[in-house]
Amino acid sequence: MDDFKEEYSKHLLSKEWLVKVDAAKSVPYLFKFCSVSENLCCLIVTDTKNVWAEVLSNKRMVRRWLECNLNSLGEPSESTGLFILDLISTLHSIGGISDVPFEVVESRDADLSFELDCDGFKWRWDAYLLGPKTSAEILSKHLILPLISIAHLSFYSADPVSELDESDLEKVVDKVGRSARRTVDIHVKHAVSKPRVSTTLQRFSALFDFNPLLPSIKSEVEKPSSENQLVKLRDSLSNRNRLSPTTRAHEEHAAASSMQPSILSDLPKSENSVSLLNTSSVPGGTPDSATEESDEDPASTLTRRKERSSPARSQSRSGLSAHSDRHPEKTNVAPSHSLSPAPVTGISGSLDADADSDSSPPRPVKKKHKTLNVSSSDSDEGGSSRIKGGGSQQTRGTGTTRGVRQPIKRGGKRF
Repeated sequence: MDDFKEEYSKHLLSKEWLVKVDAAKSVPYLFKFCSVSENLCCLIVTDTKNVWAEVLSNKRMVRRWLECNLNSLGEPSESTGLFILDLISTLHSIGGISDVPFEVVESRDADLSFELDCDGFKWRWDAYLLGPKTSAEILSKHLILPLISIAHLSFYSADPVSELDESDLEKVVDKVGRSARRTVDIHVKHAVSKPRVSTTLQRFSALFDFNPLLPSIKSEVEKPSSENQLVKLRDSLSNRNRLSPTTRAHEEHAAASSMQPSILSDLPKSENSVSLLNTSSVPGGTPDSATEESDEDPASTLTRRKERSSPARSQSRSGLSAHSDRHPEKTNVAPSHSLSPAPVTGISGSLDADADSDSSPPRPVKKKHKTLNVSSSDSDEGGSSRIKGGGSQQTRGTGTTRGVRQPIKRGGKRF
């Protein structure tokens, strides 16, 4: 099949719509036929949803005739195509198509194939589906716009259209058509915007949809007022704006409450134990407590204490450093009678208490298990004295012999 061109559509605009019904499926088909030239003809078919078309040249018409009429005798001549074209044109007219049987048949190649069975011959069309854009243009120009104009003419004509004779009806149609083709948009607006036409179309659509609640046809309608709806809309928006900060604050409070348990659970157990030790600690630490603190990492302890230190605390540490130079600690633990007198313990304990009070809370003590060559009674006595007095067991003396301790590595700003 040759391509369907726009010029073929223009030729078909001046042709009448023909209609046939497929009795097997109860589907109506509207089609138009025209002979573009002596050697070319075309056809469009629609079921108001899709559009099919076929374009035949002179040679293809002769070949189609021979396929449909096998009893034809003789060789086709050059004028055979013209005779076939005249015969088909006569067939595709309002008077010629009305009594011709119509049947949709299966085809291996065509999208839509149907046969027209006349008394002396048969004819078959093998139409192909057109694209959506071309189909929409054909339906708009050939069917929709003319029907809108007919609706306008039938509703607003001074005389009833059904009672006008042919000449008068032609004059009325020409008048409406000439004004409509100049301004198609205004013509469609005036035709469809009228309440009587619009509500009539509405009722027809509801009837085709089997709607039990059919809309009424109206000749006049009132203009609705949208002030009440606008006021309600503004009130709802203002209420929403007033409630949004409260809702936002409530959501933030709920989020903060849900985050607090997770923050507390993430804290290490050592810091909780440190806080308990600070609240229940006895003032007056001893050098032994400093020795036990030194079991931690000196670098981490020094960094933390540097960040939390203050000028006043540095001055107290300078005085404490001078005192520690005069009274250095011993790594080996001697019996109680060889230790320094009690006043020295009080001075060092007060100085350590001041230093510890200025410093940050100590980390939990990580005690290392050391092997002591002492008796069980001595170890129990030493452990109890260490719990009660911290490092005061050196001054009091329990008679225990402790292992050799490693020298304490202190930073420059430890005391």
